[in-house]
Amino acid sequence: MKKICFLWGGLKRGGSETAMISLVEELKDYYDITILCHKAICEYHSLPRMHLVFSDNGNPTTPISKLLSKIKFYSLIFRAIKSSNICISSEMPSIFIVANLFSILLKKPIILWNHSIIGENNLTRSNAEEFLNKFSLKRANHITNVSNYTQKSMFNYIHSRVNNSNVIYNIFKYKNDQAYCKNIKNTPIIIAVGSICKNKNFELLIDSIKFIKDKYNIELYLNIIGSGSDIEYLQYKIDNLKLNKCIKLLGYIDNPSDYIRNSSMLISSSNSEALPTVVIEALACEVPVIATNTGAAEILENGKYGIVVERNNVSQMANAILEVLDNYEIAKNKAKLGKQSLTRFSPEKIVPQWIELIESLT
Repeated sequence: MKKICFLWGGLKRGGSETAMISLVEELKDYYDITILCHKAICEYHSLPRMHLVFSDNGNPTTPISKLLSKIKFYSLIFRAIKSSNICISSEMPSIFIVANLFSILLKKPIILWNHSIIGENNLTRSNAEEFLNKFSLKRANHITNVSNYTQKSMFNYIHSRVNNSNVIYNIFKYKNDQAYCKNIKNTPIIIAVGSICKNKNFELLIDSIKFIKDKYNIELYLNIIGSGSDIEYLQYKIDNLKLNKCIKLLGYIDNPSDYIRNSSMLISSSNSEALPTVVIEALACEVPVIATNTGAAEILENGKYGIVVERNNVSQMANAILEVLDNYEIAKNKAKLGKQSLTRFSPEKIVPQWIELIESLT
């Protein structure tokens, strides 16, 4: 049985981590799988059958202890690449740049699994870090992107196309049950899910609700599920606009599916998204979706299964919300069509693509 090692920062609950664990679950009967993490962080209650290795079980605080922690992690990456048939690396530069170098030295295959919008994430890097990141992407053995939007952004970032790049969607499983949405005529409820940070741009939703309330005197309710660094600022903005009665920050919820099912619509307001699972989940629940023009638009097939608006455009977002409310049966029918399209994310579609790729590289 061939050996695969996934190289990751940790198992903090997030989009890329959940996608990785879902893939491991599907591949565990075909390959001997190890997940090598830098930090001893695991926020998942259950994991599929595989080997799990944490490089650092402590919490280094001094510069020397942090350096030693990285050295230990990199030495384990070297051993993993040497002993495995293939490694699949997170797109984090601190992991992939080193892993790619080792793969070149050892002449062993490695796949960069790109879950991020490289070049749009506004991360501050030195010129040396930028050079190494772009160099590693250009010299990567293979790059698998989670969406066409992600791949295009990566090409724009390195200012060239690379032939050793493909797109494989993340796996999404759902129960084929019927959604049960509350009566929107009485209580139109909007749901938004994600980390409370600037990139998710929940301010756009707050401003849009304020715009509709002031201009049309329509009562709307917005529930935001998630936690993050900007939660206090977001609450301050809600308080300042006197929207406390209609906008609620619900905090982190492990499984938001029931909230999505009981909402009139889901909105993805982000400035940058690769392939937001929450949009797929809303379509699975037959809940109408509005999304900004990011990787979410690819899920909606640019408006076939929902409404796509420009990023950070309050008037467009407000008009889209009103369009859904005024033409709700049309919006529901779009969501139902979207649900039928979700077979493209099924294990039956995705797993063979991964096996074919792994076998071609090993």
